Amino acid sequence: MTDKGLPFRGALCFNRQNGVREVITEFEECSRNLMFQQNLRALRRRFKNLGEMVEQLRQSRTSSVLLSPSRNGPLTAAVRCGERDIHVHSAYDPTIEARRWVDSALQESREFAVVLGVGLGYHLEQLLEREPRLKIVAIEPSPELFLAALTARDLRALLTHPRLQLIVSDDPEIAAERLLASHGILLLHEPNFLRWPAVERYSPGFAARLWERALALFRSSRSNLRTQQVFFQAWAENPILNLEVAYNDPGIATLLNVFRGRPGIIVAAGPSLERNVSLLNEVKGKAVVIAAGSAIKPLIHRGIQPDLIVSFDAGVGNYRHFQDLRLPDVPLVYIPIIYPRIVSEYAGPRFVASCAGLPFVNWLLQHAVPPKGSLEIGPSVANVSWDLASQMGLSPVILMGQDLAYTGMKSHAEGAAHARNIAPDEVNSDRYFKVTSVDGGQVLTDRAMFNMKLWFETRLKAPSAPTTIDATEGGALIAGTIVMSFREAINQYCWDRFDPLPTILKIHDTHKIKHNANSWSNLRESLIELSESLRAAEQIAVSALRAGAELRRESQTRRLSLQRHEEATIRLQRLLRELSNNRAYSVVLASVTAHVLESLTLFVQERWKREQLLYRKGMELAQQYTLYFSSIRDAARRINGLVRDWLELPPTSQEL
Repeated sequence: MTDKGLPFRGALCFNRQNGVREVITEFEECSRNLMFQQNLRALRRRFKNLGEMVEQLRQSRTSSVLLSPSRNGPLTAAVRCGERDIHVHSAYDPTIEARRWVDSALQESREFAVVLGVGLGYHLEQLLEREPRLKIVAIEPSPELFLAALTARDLRALLTHPRLQLIVSDDPEIAAERLLASHGILLLHEPNFLRWPAVERYSPGFAARLWERALALFRSSRSNLRTQQVFFQAWAENPILNLEVAYNDPGIATLLNVFRGRPGIIVAAGPSLERNVSLLNEVKGKAVVIAAGSAIKPLIHRGIQPDLIVSFDAGVGNYRHFQDLRLPDVPLVYIPIIYPRIVSEYAGPRFVASCAGLPFVNWLLQHAVPPKGSLEIGPSVANVSWDLASQMGLSPVILMGQDLAYTGMKSHAEGAAHARNIAPDEVNSDRYFKVTSVDGGQVLTDRAMFNMKLWFETRLKAPSAPTTIDATEGGALIAGTIVMSFREAINQYCWDRFDPLPTILKIHDTHKIKHNANSWSNLRESLIELSESLRAAEQIAVSALRAGAELRRESQTRRLSLQRHEEATIRLQRLLRELSNNRAYSVVLASVTAHVLESLTLFVQERWKREQLLYRKGMELAQQYTLYFSSIRDAARRINGLVRDWLELPPTSQEL
């Protein structure tokens, strides 16, 4: 053995003769290490995916991690980076180092912290001991170091600690996505962001890329929140208005894997579409051409007819893409949140889809037989079209007009309903910023387009994602795509004729649905129950608003006592629990009012915590009553009115 320590190649055992830890030569001997096995069992109980990762990682016979005793005894570690050994913990005493780090790191008390660096766990143990209310998400950028820690120390208490969550990945973007996916709400509460000092040395640049990606995803979630705030009412109302049509139309499940291994082309309306749109005539019958709704008029203007059109936008602005459109042989794929006039006036065949991100749509379509199939909701129609192409088995999926940027200072291709030019004096506004372009330069984009780009990049990392080619020939670079010209894509992939449109039309005709009386009867019964539940939710909200008004009066006159404040808090919690058990709340009201609840989380509750005067705390609590429960009351009334109107309609012809 050397003074440097031992390379971690497998299990460690204790040698009583020399008092140091030694490496078992064959990695398979790791299974004999009792400490490792105990840690692994604890890990699997709480973090099943991490347990699987450790099992895979221990098949490797090489490692860059060195383990050795510190001068005071506790084990320390170092990571081999090139020709250097980077110490993860103190070579003198890791426990003393951990205590000192906690002293300096915790400048003020918080209830949530993100810690970059797990190491051998000394500092995490100190944090949890010192802060009894602190919830921690610890991110380790070196899977090999994490594996070594499981073998080096008894970490069962740490791994099973209820206030600790773990993320282990050497990819900062994946780590950021997992952080936001699991702890997005907690991140809104001004958490501590703490970094173990050695991380930047053994994983240089990881922290910067992690925070950059997390910030981008966080901004994306806030932007999605604003979109939801605008459209949430429509997302609840339109499905009811579209309900009868949606029940009768075939679902996208009938298209599952129909064109496996065939090329597909998704046409969006980005400004670069003007460069290569004329080439689409060459691929007719040799690829499935899917047009996002905004691209249909630019295509029709040039005499190009797609094989499918996809649309789902709930707002009236979406109607502009379809107004006066007559395409009797081109099927429309839609989600029932779509603006109702588009569906009712569309002259061609239609396929309907449910959506995992829209619980009310899923609930409404639960009685449909056979199941309709589901698409993943995304920031843009092109995102959803990509998911459709993937489910149809198309590969490669070729993107056109997918600039996701203001190429040439234009928002859309000529002929698109929302096309406009960006004025020079707009460029320096906070709305716009630059990203890497497909040619390696810089191109102007905005937050909405950036969210669409992030959506693609996240899904393209999945092993099951189809090969995706960016043949836009302009705009922002989408990581994970293969960039080539549309001409190159045609020559390489679109050479075999298989005429997809007749196949799609035949599938539609074969699966036209005629519901029997029992199916419609089940739907009506469910809607009657929903109506009753909506009425109950409205009554809960009215009771809460009365309590809030009383609390506000007492606070305004400064007559609020501590006992009354506590009673009001308990009552609010009771009403919230009662509401959460309401069927209509889980089905539709929770999503319709999510933006209000999020706003309370972001602003009102933080102010309430900081207020020192009791009457001001009472005012903030009353504001929570008013803001949230008034939105519940109004949404319940509006949706219930639509449900009652639907139930009073004459029986549908399919029932007769």
